[in-house]
Amino acid sequence: MFKKIHILAALALALSSCAMGSFTRTGNNYPALAEDARVDVVMRSKPDYKYEVIGMAEVKGGTLEMQLDKARAIARENGGDVIIIVETGTNYQVTGDQLNSYDVRVFEVARRIR
Repeated sequence: MFKKIHILAALALALSSCAMGSFTRTGNNYPALAEDARVDVVMRSKPDYKYEVIGMAEVKGGTLEMQLDKARAIARENGGDVIIIVETGTNYQVTGDQLNSYDVRVFEVARRIR
């Protein structure tokens, strides 16, 4: 039983130290961008330039920086060069007698119109 608890604790720690994400396309398809392509991060407003929303990304777990890195990677994979935070929340999960939580952020993935 003690070994089982340690394994579950290690798994919870591993999951909290990485960010997992998903993408839902809502707009046009674009080719992927290079892995090192710049992606603008907009946190509390709308960009001051024209853009086209191409999808939504949901990122769970990890730190804010890990979530931003994951959202940038998702944007690049789908041809986006802008991510806009539209929702932030915390999910709670009860496992036995332990309460775990992780942050969830939803991003608009967009492409700058040039």
